Amino acid sequence: MMMSFLRIVFLGLLCGGGILLPSSSFAVGEFSKTSGQKPLKLAVLDIDRVIRDAQVTIYIQKNVEERREALQLDVEGYEKELREKEATLKKLQNKNDPSFDKAKKDFENDVTDIQKRISGRSKILEKAFHDARSEVIQKVMALVAELADAEGLTLVIPKNVVMYQDDGYDITDRILARLDSDMPSIDIKLIEGV
Repeated sequence: MMMSFLRIVFLGLLCGGGILLPSSSFAVGEFSKTSGQKPLKLAVLDIDRVIRDAQVTIYIQKNVEERREALQLDVEGYEKELREKEATLKKLQNKNDPSFDKAKKDFENDVTDIQKRISGRSKILEKAFHDARSEVIQKVMALVAELADAEGLTLVIPKNVVMYQDDGYDITDRILARLDSDMPSIDIKLIEGV
């Protein structure tokens, strides 16, 4: 009973806020013998660096940025079109033209339609970015699981919660190299015209 409580506290400290682990396998071995579990074999992964530096992430960012720039050019075109329509509308208003009310309503409908189109395209672009990034994260998780299985790792901890580590525990470079090799690019699912 007391041992399972200590195990929960230990794992909570280990996963929640970082812990200074001894480099000696003696402490790990003692823990595993008394808990009845296989020996604790740790690794550390800088997931932020993997996601930031991966070739596929750079590919995603480049493609999404190109689409954002194209969208911005379209927005500028819409703005120019609306300014021209607004100038025509002001001329009708100044002349007290009877078609002013209909032209004003048409202009307001055009503004609403353009806002909806731009908003829709922006949402599609953001969703495509997040979906692609999620695929990359899933691939990283699969690579970590594969490496853990191959090397008998029992726990992989994100680097941002580790206070100290021996260099031998870090698997970041190996995961990044495999990700670059296995997934240098990705199919970004976008609706045509976005």
